[in-house]
Amino acid sequence: MAWLGLNIISSLLQTWFITYLLDIRKNMCWLYRILMVMINVGIVTIYGFIDFSGISLSYIFIFLNFVLGCIFTHNRKSEILFVVILESVYSLTMNILLLFIDELFLVELNDYYTKIFYLLFGLLFLKKLKTIRLSFQQMNYYILTVVLLGLYCVSLQFTQEYLVFKSHTPELMKMFGILLFCLFGVFILLFYLFDLNNKKEKYEKLKQEQKNEQALLHIYEQLKMTKHDLKHDYQLINYYLNQKDYPKIKELINNHNNLISSIPVLVKTRNQLINTIINNKIINADMKHIRVECLINVPQQLSIQDYVLNDLLSNILDNAIENCPQNGLIKVNIVYEQQILHVQVENDIDQSFDQTLKTKKDKKYHGYGLKSIRRIVNQYHGTLDIDYDDKTFIIKTSLLGE
Repeated sequence: MAWLGLNIISSLLQTWFITYLLDIRKNMCWLYRILMVMINVGIVTIYGFIDFSGISLSYIFIFLNFVLGCIFTHNRKSEILFVVILESVYSLTMNILLLFIDELFLVELNDYYTKIFYLLFGLLFLKKLKTIRLSFQQMNYYILTVVLLGLYCVSLQFTQEYLVFKSHTPELMKMFGILLFCLFGVFILLFYLFDLNNKKEKYEKLKQEQKNEQALLHIYEQLKMTKHDLKHDYQLINYYLNQKDYPKIKELINNHNNLISSIPVLVKTRNQLINTIINNKIINADMKHIRVECLINVPQQLSIQDYVLNDLLSNILDNAIENCPQNGLIKVNIVYEQQILHVQVENDIDQSFDQTLKTKKDKKYHGYGLKSIRRIVNQYHGTLDIDYDDKTFIIKTSLLGE
């Protein structure tokens, strides 16, 4: 029964690795682990009675991990596949490291030592990955997955042949050394790529913050002008009161109402990310003399990833601002109900509106903006509806938030 305990430990370590990097659905972490252990033990038991190759068994485990990841996590399929392959490569690296130590020092270490290696190195490895945060575009995930899968297939084939023939030669030691060098090199490269990607995101964030500061300065200048004008207006009101010229006072008050309504109203919801995105776009719209009305009801946290939500709302609102004429109106409705995020943005348009949804100023950019919206909607199994007439343009999206 030693194989049973070993397989249970392997399954628990495997699911620990994967659940640490993926976003597991609420209250499903332990259910996922229990199911994986049961499936792994069941598959190994079946393979114990039927003569199949161990290589096929490894690929079956990869497939099962991927399927369960799709069921129990919020992540995209590309991210799940990458993490599952990464875990398989990491696990195989620990096995090869143990075999290399066996060959180098001529000692017999059992499989439980491999699990100890797995756990110790895993604590450092996962902590580092969590710090730099896994965040790539979908295509980059697929490219990295193909590279890792190719390395995994070669390494697994070599390891299986060694276990079958048990050939103790200097050439074998060199092969183990080269293989370990390649595997560790890939992990170092992954750290570098993720770190580089995070630095790029920080740089983009700093650029966005700079734009926000410029927009806020615009609001600040408006408020300074309003404060300055109010001083003179109060003096004028006092003069009209002394003269009992009430029609002039009423006219002045009406002018102030128009002035106050021209100052943009910033939104404040429970979701800080949506506050940042929407307020930034409100200020940008105000700089073009476009009014924005918002109706937003969202929870503090959404299962939709931050960068996805930012891309979606930014592209929709950028297109609305670009196609809305001066002194026009944009209406933004964002509601989260029954685990679905509904976004509707309606903006005024004029005769220069391009029905291909690409503005005359920068057709290429806005063409990609719409493609990005459609990609996100498809990714989250949502819906996209676009409608317009001679006066208004409306875009509606619904994303499955969980």
